[in-house]
Amino acid sequence: MSNTNNNFDEQLFLTVFIPILTAWLGWFIACCYFAQRSKVSNRKIETAFEDIEPAGADCMLQEHNCVLDKVKNVSSDNWAITLIRQKLHSGVSCYDNKHVKILYEGFDNGKYFVKIVHLVARSSVPSANGLIRSKDYIDEKDVTEKVLAGKAIEYAGKTPTYVVPRHDAELMLRRIESTKNDRTFDLLGRHSVFNAPARYCGIMKDNCFTWAMDKIYHAGIKLPSYTNLGVSSLYSDSIDDIHENVVTVPYDVADLCKLAKLGANETIMRRFPIGSINVNQLVDFSHPEGPVEVFLGHYTPLALAIAYNHFDTVKLLCESYHADLHLLSGRGRDFTALDCANKNWWGANYRRGFFNFFSGRPDGKIKHYLIQKGAMAYGDLRGQVLKNKTTPPERVFKVALQSN
Repeated sequence: MSNTNNNFDEQLFLTVFIPILTAWLGWFIACCYFAQRSKVSNRKIETAFEDIEPAGADCMLQEHNCVLDKVKNVSSDNWAITLIRQKLHSGVSCYDNKHVKILYEGFDNGKYFVKIVHLVARSSVPSANGLIRSKDYIDEKDVTEKVLAGKAIEYAGKTPTYVVPRHDAELMLRRIESTKNDRTFDLLGRHSVFNAPARYCGIMKDNCFTWAMDKIYHAGIKLPSYTNLGVSSLYSDSIDDIHENVVTVPYDVADLCKLAKLGANETIMRRFPIGSINVNQLVDFSHPEGPVEVFLGHYTPLALAIAYNHFDTVKLLCESYHADLHLLSGRGRDFTALDCANKNWWGANYRRGFFNFFSGRPDGKIKHYLIQKGAMAYGDLRGQVLKNKTTPPERVFKVALQSN
């Protein structure tokens, strides 16, 4: 009887429990497998959307209304810039409500932001700012939380809101960063008759208004007063341009000269796409902005790039914009590109040493590059033209010099 029971238990174990145990193990393994696949899939989804997932309020579509112009929008690709005049009572009536700030906004790393940056200076004699120097510095504040909370940005006046490509706005920020230690604040601004001598030496004395104009200029926003270099005004007045109806001014070859002088290659390429401008034009500033311009009187973008020692800009103008190496600059039209590379320019290129402190020649690699490109000095060019026997020398020379 016991043998019969043992056989029965063994048969029951083989026919019932083993299949059940096998099925349970199979189910368990299948659950583990699909659970692991689900985790991997979720990881892939999170990774795919990691860079574009919004991290702040009102950012679900990576787009936001401009804070001072609800009709316009900003995104991660397009930022906005507005100049505002702060409501301010300085104690000097002519300066009330005229302090200028740059408000810029956009998306960075998936988050909407609004920031305000401006030139700040404190002086014991704010109306004069002469012998007593101000402790000027660049102040930047993030006002994003204030804007998202529905609080208004107060101002006495503002320009239109300019929506620009993000890259242009970043060029403006780089300009701010690169000039933050210049320490050239002056309450009267660069247009003042009192600051003309400094401007002729290449030192731009800026108040908050002219400082802001210079910075947004690199973002593609050129206000009318930026080109007003007349010395008849006593000070640069922000009320002239900081209003809703101000119209921006197009860039021209004079602006290309300014940018070539600074070696601002990225801004040059953004403002002047290759083929859009003839760089072989003479520019004449009635009130120049540096010692080279004062000396030459008439100059080209290439002449300034050479004199102010910007090798990469020289290459850019020659190779991409086809600058003419023999277009003559100077008051007597007697400076070729090679002549500009051979001259010591007072105040333009500083060198170490007592005798070279105020005078320096452009780097020798500029001269070497120009010679490789076939550049000639004025004397050699004139001698070559005078060898022509078919036309009177004077006429040949004039025609050769006027041709581009």
